[in-house]
Amino acid sequence: MGLSIPRKNIKYAHNRNLIKRLVRETFRLMQYKLLCMDFVVIAKKNILYLNNKNIIDMLNSLWANYYR
Repeated sequence: MGLSIPRKNIKYAHNRNLIKRLVRETFRLMQYKLLCMDFVVIAKKNILYLNNKNIIDMLNSLWANYYR
């Protein structure tokens, strides 16, 4: 899994690290259900306006598209 969270989009490191932790955690919980393929997650600017629950729900719905 690759993560791309540019400083241009998300200014502060603690916010970038938070997004990385959320993506890694949701991937870790779903990885046994996913297809064997590489994933690249690119964060956009507007992700900072969402709370953690919304981000997790969005990630889970994205991972659901790649179930076995």
